[in-house]
Amino acid sequence: MNRNIRRAATAALALPLGLGMAALAVPAASAAPGKPAPKPNPVQQLAAKAKVRTTLSAKAAELPPVSWRDCPGVVPAGVNPATAFCMLLITNAGEISMGKIQQPITGTMTMTLLNYTDPATGEDRSKLVKVRAPKMRVPGGALGIPGSDDLVPLLRLDAQTEVDAVDLDLLNMRVGLTMRVKVHNPLLGNNCYIGSKETPVKLNLAIDPTKLEGVDTQPPMLKAVANDNAFAVPAAKGCGLVDPIVNWRASLPSAAGANKATMTSYVVGKPYA
Repeated sequence: MNRNIRRAATAALALPLGLGMAALAVPAASAAPGKPAPKPNPVQQLAAKAKVRTTLSAKAAELPPVSWRDCPGVVPAGVNPATAFCMLLITNAGEISMGKIQQPITGTMTMTLLNYTDPATGEDRSKLVKVRAPKMRVPGGALGIPGSDDLVPLLRLDAQTEVDAVDLDLLNMRVGLTMRVKVHNPLLGNNCYIGSKETPVKLNLAIDPTKLEGVDTQPPMLKAVANDNAFAVPAAKGCGLVDPIVNWRASLPSAAGANKATMTSYVVGKPYA
């Protein structure tokens, strides 16, 4: 084959790959003279660190819905907008085991965070803005017997996660969640919780670098799987006279190492600059 023809063919094959990765590449920071350079997108930084090469543009129909409705309209006073992002952490698959309860994640939970550089310390900060979490049916209901909650609706239990704080540290591939789980049932009242603000469930989820996948959306998105097998779960409280029954059903409190969480999430960030 003529040398010029071979060169043209090589360039033609390389072009689609280059275009596909352009969305996940960390762009060179640039700024007007006298102004600080914009902060790189944390999602792109993690993609570069983990050498993510796979794109999921062909599976766009499988992606969760993305809504920026809960993003703050402005950044906090003193924060440079060039260092700020509205981040979405969208979890739609996985399982959390707490004691004897194995709760599959059957809905979509969206956490909106404001990520910015602290003007006083220069450190990255993540402020939780809003959590939208669905109720999820607990398999086996109050008795832990499959089908019993279909026969007797009063035995049905629903769990709803309430997150009080998020520590999103993408560069170190970890996500910390301070949370509690509200247990819904007409007989339990409105304040039945596993965990509380004083004694929450604390997850320290490690992102698996081998399961990171890039999505060439705009802004770019990452699909991540994160795990924690070392957290403790306190006893349920606020369930009235049936606190002991709830704790018996769930085998709570449950010591560290007896519980596990696996979450499949999507992370996307939109700049304020």
